Amino acid sequence: MAFSTRLRQARITLYGIDPVATAECGNASLYESYLKGVSEPSQVNPGNLALQVLATQSGGLALNMSNDVASLLQKC
Repeated sequence: MAFSTRLRQARITLYGIDPVATAECGNASLYESYLKGVSEPSQVNPGNLALQVLATQSGGLALNMSNDVASLLQKC
């Protein structure tokens, strides 16, 4: 994806912190199915632009599974 490539070229790293997403909710790792990216614009889904996806593709982290926001911020 051109957007994540430009983020890396500009040395911009995103971090996604979601203290609500937990394994019990079933949505904590939903973004992982979109990490591969797309090769054609017609294949783009809203999930491809999720913060967790862009954060991971930019070299940052998608942090969840904890409601300890201070701890998640320290990992950044």
